[in-house]
Amino acid sequence: MGNLNLIYPPLLVLLLTSPIVAELYGFNSALDEIASKEKNEARGHIIQIYFVEAPDRVKTGESFNVTISLRNNFDAFKEIEVYSYVFEGRKCLSFGGWKGNAQRISLNPGEGVNVVLENFLKGDAESGNYTMRARAKGEKDYDVSKEIEVIQQPFDIERQRITGQMVLNNDSDSPEFFLFAASVAGLIVLFLMYPLKRGRFL
Repeated sequence: MGNLNLIYPPLLVLLLTSPIVAELYGFNSALDEIASKEKNEARGHIIQIYFVEAPDRVKTGESFNVTISLRNNFDAFKEIEVYSYVFEGRKCLSFGGWKGNAQRISLNPGEGVNVVLENFLKGDAESGNYTMRARAKGEKDYDVSKEIEVIQQPFDIERQRITGQMVLNNDSDSPEFFLFAASVAGLIVLFLMYPLKRGRFL
């Protein structure tokens, strides 16, 4: 029995490393995929991303643009999703969330392009230093980050063009809200009275 115990472990290793068993259980394909990724990264086969233009300081209630450069260093066509956001930890300060300004970009092998991403900050973002990040998302994530200072502007009206509507950054007790509500009510009244006036003068 002692001799059998010494034989079984080497025999088991031999069976697992044989080409037939490795192919059967998918060991070869997994190892080939890992080796391929390592070779790609060693050859610089990545999506290159960096900031071309990006502000150091932004204010709530104002839009700002971030220009990033992308380059496909792979030997194959790549389609990626690119977006930017301002955050602190798990808290995203960008209006629309983490992917509020996402764009789909197609790149041929060796092709590079500049992308302009428009950004908005939530009205309740407090003043302070945060991180702004641009991400190119494909088979994996490629990021570039920088520090950005946020300055809160209270009592302003934020124009959030992501939704295509004007979003009030103040609560319903603010003067701006009552002015906006009165304007809308006035338009509704004029619209309802127009048929009456027209009939009166016919």
